[in-house]
Amino acid sequence: MPAVRLEGYIELAGYFVALCAAQGRHGWCSWAQFMPDLEFGDGCTKIPVFRHRVPGLFATKEDSLDAAFEYAYRVVEDDAIEG
Repeated sequence: MPAVRLEGYIELAGYFVALCAAQGRHGWCSWAQFMPDLEFGDGCTKIPVFRHRVPGLFATKEDSLDAAFEYAYRVVEDDAIEG
């Protein structure tokens, strides 16, 4: 299993979206991980996380992150974050 690396965050529709990438044997793959932008004070609050694997393999890390960015917007448009 390749190491998945956090490459950046974006704020989108009330969520923090972590964009992650990993290099495998046959190319790069990516994930978009959605976390609600919640206020919490004690550090013990459980925050739900919804991880989505971006379909496809990509030739470069940049291509995989571009796809993750576009995929995150599509997921929000389709209201499919929790699905």
